[in-house]
Amino acid sequence: MSEALKGTRRYSSDQPIWSEAARANDIYIVDQGCAYNFLILSSGRRYIGDVFGPGAICNWRRSDSSDAQLNINFKAGTQISALDFNIFHEVLSESHLLNNALRRMEVARELRRSQRTRNLIAQPATVRVINLLLDLEDEWSHSLQHDGWVPLPLTQEEMGDLLGLTQVHVNRVVRQLERDRCIRRRRGYFCILDRNRFADQIDYQWYSDGRRRR
Repeated sequence: MSEALKGTRRYSSDQPIWSEAARANDIYIVDQGCAYNFLILSSGRRYIGDVFGPGAICNWRRSDSSDAQLNINFKAGTQISALDFNIFHEVLSESHLLNNALRRMEVARELRRSQRTRNLIAQPATVRVINLLLDLEDEWSHSLQHDGWVPLPLTQEEMGDLLGLTQVHVNRVVRQLERDRCIRRRRGYFCILDRNRFADQIDYQWYSDGRRRR
């Protein structure tokens, strides 16, 4: 894949990339930090579709789904690698191992997003927030150290835009989860104190390699 690499870039502040530019010639892989895709609705409210941690491709879908056409926001401190679109596809067509690995990642992301969407539609705010925290742990599962702390790269306003909640509501739920000793927080990180109980509470399924629940 090195032949497709055009360069790397680090963002010192949040940087939106609008869909036309994001889809033009480059494919972006998150090396460090976080990105999310988003859309500004006619009401002026921001809709956030998904969050991408280290190792994720954040502006490409094999199916060319509508989410691949959303705008992207790279969070401050994020480093990305830019790959040439055409060379990337050439390499992908020649490597069954890479093709299969990316397909597994795509399927896991789609299953996880479908699970979150069901909870966004049918469940109360507490379940939505728990689902997101578990999603973030899953997204960072391959890059975490073993101390249990997970990056929390989104502001509570951004969490609300992803969950369909107000910032005040998100703050209230997160504080209650702390009071109930479900999570701990420190600057920029959170820790789920009993992840199995947390997951059982909302019947959460992990879909990343090696983490699928039986």
